[in-house]
Amino acid sequence: MTLVRAGEENKLNISWGINIDASINYLNGTWIDISGQFAYICNYDPPFTSANLTGLEQEWFYFLKSVRYGFYSIKMYNIPLPPLGAGPQSKSASIWVPRQKKAKPTSITPNVTTGDHPQPSQMAPPVVEETGIKDPTLIFVGVVASLIITSSCFIFYKIFVSYSGFEIIPVAPMASVSVLVVYPAETPAFQRSVVALAEFLQWHGGCKVAIDMWQQEKIAELGPLRWLAEQVKIADRVLIITPLVETSSFFPGHSTPTKNLLEHSIPAAAHDLYPLILRIVASHAKSATELAKFWVVQLHAQKDKNVTMTQAEKEQDNGKEKEKDRDKEKEKEQQRGVKRPIAPAAIPEPAQEQIQSNFVVVIHPGSRTLRIGRATDTLPVTVPHVIARRHKQGGQAKYEDAWLLRDGLNKAESSEQRQNGLKMVDQAIWSKKMSNGVRRTPVSAEQARAYNCQIRPAVLDSSSRVKWTNTSHQPNYLVGDEALHVNPSDCYNSHWPIVRGQLNVHSGSGGSLTAVLADLETIWSYVIQKHLEIPLKELKYYRCILLVPDIYNRQHVKEIVNMLLHNMGFSAIIVHQESVCATFGSGLSSACVVDIGDQKTSICCVEDGVSHRNSRLCLAYGGSDVTRTFFWLLQRAGFPYRDCQLTNRLDCQLLQHLKETDISGLQDHEFQTRFPEAPALLYQIRLGDEKLQAPMGLFYPSTFGIVGQKMTSLQHRSQGNSEDPHDEHYLLATQSKGDQSSKSAAERKAVSRPGGGLDGEMGCQGRMGEMSDMPRGCGSGSGGAVGGGMLGEMELGPAQGEGLMGSGEVEEPLSTHLSRKTAIISQFESKALGLDKAILHSIDCCASDETKRKMYSSILVVGGGLMFHGAQEFLLHRIINKMPPSFRRLVDNVEVITRPKDMDPRLISWKGGAVLACLDTTQEMWIHRMEWQRFGVRMLRERAAFVWYSQKGVKKLLAAVAADETGLQHSDVTICVFSEDRHCARPHAHTACVGVYLK
Repeated sequence: MTLVRAGEENKLNISWGINIDASINYLNGTWIDISGQFAYICNYDPPFTSANLTGLEQEWFYFLKSVRYGFYSIKMYNIPLPPLGAGPQSKSASIWVPRQKKAKPTSITPNVTTGDHPQPSQMAPPVVEETGIKDPTLIFVGVVASLIITSSCFIFYKIFVSYSGFEIIPVAPMASVSVLVVYPAETPAFQRSVVALAEFLQWHGGCKVAIDMWQQEKIAELGPLRWLAEQVKIADRVLIITPLVETSSFFPGHSTPTKNLLEHSIPAAAHDLYPLILRIVASHAKSATELAKFWVVQLHAQKDKNVTMTQAEKEQDNGKEKEKDRDKEKEKEQQRGVKRPIAPAAIPEPAQEQIQSNFVVVIHPGSRTLRIGRATDTLPVTVPHVIARRHKQGGQAKYEDAWLLRDGLNKAESSEQRQNGLKMVDQAIWSKKMSNGVRRTPVSAEQARAYNCQIRPAVLDSSSRVKWTNTSHQPNYLVGDEALHVNPSDCYNSHWPIVRGQLNVHSGSGGSLTAVLADLETIWSYVIQKHLEIPLKELKYYRCILLVPDIYNRQHVKEIVNMLLHNMGFSAIIVHQESVCATFGSGLSSACVVDIGDQKTSICCVEDGVSHRNSRLCLAYGGSDVTRTFFWLLQRAGFPYRDCQLTNRLDCQLLQHLKETDISGLQDHEFQTRFPEAPALLYQIRLGDEKLQAPMGLFYPSTFGIVGQKMTSLQHRSQGNSEDPHDEHYLLATQSKGDQSSKSAAERKAVSRPGGGLDGEMGCQGRMGEMSDMPRGCGSGSGGAVGGGMLGEMELGPAQGEGLMGSGEVEEPLSTHLSRKTAIISQFESKALGLDKAILHSIDCCASDETKRKMYSSILVVGGGLMFHGAQEFLLHRIINKMPPSFRRLVDNVEVITRPKDMDPRLISWKGGAVLACLDTTQEMWIHRMEWQRFGVRMLRERAAFVWYSQKGVKKLLAAVAADETGLQHSDVTICVFSEDRHCARPHAHTACVGVYLK
């Protein structure tokens, strides 16, 4: 590029050459851009192609352009552009043209051709040619004319907008938002509406809109799926435009266009893109943050309300007007000072909405293990339910909750009781014949002891490769396995927040209710963040299903629900019992659920999703007691690892592992110990019947050696709550003394009999629905072996029955009667029932023989406490031998189920909670955060799927209201009385109501 002077004009001589080689496939022109102000195209006629380049090496072209003074940048492009990677896309050059005064015409044009180059074949004609305007007057006239034309156009535009009905919306300064619009293939009118919406967002909404109609070339180049994925990735918002149709899913389904309509007048790729966008939405559903970018917009035609209103809608509008009139009358009455009775606020009906299961978190807290996960997960996350908290002050005393140790083991009678229990275990093992019909010969423990005492460990490795948890950064807390592997020399306290199915409230360090709830919140929040990858700030988009024990503490359940909704921020919650969820997880409609956990065994009869209150039992022993008994038996057999201590967490883990390993019979086995800062050791061991004797302690609890502890728990009556004042305690306090004495006399007659003892009718036919706190020795009416066995186990003879009940003619105060009843309960709960006896007791407490027959036919064993070889057959043998003779004829088949659908029995209850999240009936059971903040524990009474208060309290409230003793008006109270199977006794039966409903 050179500068040429022609008189007073400056001209640029732009010349370029084209190399003729095999790289040219097709070239039809060159684009010349001068400082972004002028553009020229040099068309080659004919175009350069690979067919007409024979014998040529180079072609040169030039172009002259008149310029004024200033800086010029020239950039040249070939048309079409070369493919990527084939070479540079353009050539550029720049030149400065100085201001020149008058000068003679001279030429400084250089020679741009050589002898070897041919002359230019043609010169590119300029598309645009501009020359400077010299007269200032003409410039002024042009500017004024331009202003007049612009003003006229603006005035005409305003007049048009005012007549057309459009309104100009002022646009605030904002950053451009990238929007992707996707829509289904519907009618042409719907497509035109989508285009109108896209144009409005593009030109008036300050958005950068991407829609398939405007980018069809790019879609053809990349393909629909790749184009859509790239647009979703870069878009700030994805609008899924749908017509207004009725659908049950969260996103409307794809609807095909009507066949009698014309073909689409607007080309679109909607047939491919709409199903693809739904798949992309499903892939983003795990994260609420990613899902927030997808918006659903429904387009529908505006209707005239007066023309299209149905009769039902008109009646609804009339009802609303009547409600407004009543509200106005109430305001007038208040202004005049008219008094009305005060009634608590009515609890709203649960809203019907579609729930996404992947936004439901199922929590099953256990004494030793926490299982938590989304309802859509195949398996839950399983972590040890323990936390280690760092000391707040130096020199603080260390505290650690025990794992295998418990109260009542170091009594004087413990050793003797353990020995007596072991004798009964050996007798039971001998009495059970093997599969070949021969009785098993017991193995002498002395032979194993003589061998094990000679064993010395062998060093496998100088380093065990197991390390203590790193606490150099001084974390405030550690959870799960990290808490179990904290160095004992570090300043941390170890806490297990749940013991034997209840909150671990005690008088020691960290034993207050507030501290235990804080531990639960910390553990659950940590697991949700780390393992489920859900940020705590997003829990407001999630719901929670909490599994509670069958025999629950109402105050503890209330506090945990408050923690989940208020502290952790879940949007809603369902509270359900473990036994019912176990039937959901196993696919059974009715079953006697036996949940053998690490520290407790709960038994309950479930029928059609309802847990029978009278059949609930909780035994205070479980898998950890079996482990401790196994360690005691190992010590009798000369356990070679002589430094094993029950106070050491790592030793407890080793014993748990040995118990779960299938080692039995007089054979040689081996095990390894790998502890931090110690070598890996290999031990040889010989065992006899220890592996059989330890789990037999579940049938003979005296083998555990526990003395002076409460071993059996029943469902006790509520102690009352200040948030729900109209409970059974309020009714007892408001009743007259005459009513109390008459009811106490009726209760005494109901539970007394001439021969003394406990009446079988009282135990089995439902009167315990009114006296649910009483223990029962249930008989079948025929004097079966179980009933007698139970009475003998509880030691409730005729003398005690007469002392408790009296002769029926002697009147005594109600308080004295209740105290005697409490004494019977305490005596019953201090006895440790065996597993088989507890199951028979629970079944016999059902209300009808038909229900009992169902329970015998389906005994479901869940939990990890009975996962021993042959345990299923032995339990079935014990049940059949001890069940009442009358039921042996009625029950076709007694079945014990330990692995339903080949699932891990430890996960069945959690799986049932996941199934519960998918049921349609759960819509009525959700307790939302705002409802909990307003109504509190009343929501549990109204929405819980189990009876929150006893039926006795409901009946007394009915009697009290009938006598006008509650202070409430009859019009303000609606009362429903339920039987144990939750069927309403009134003609206006409610579907999911429990207890009393206040209007």
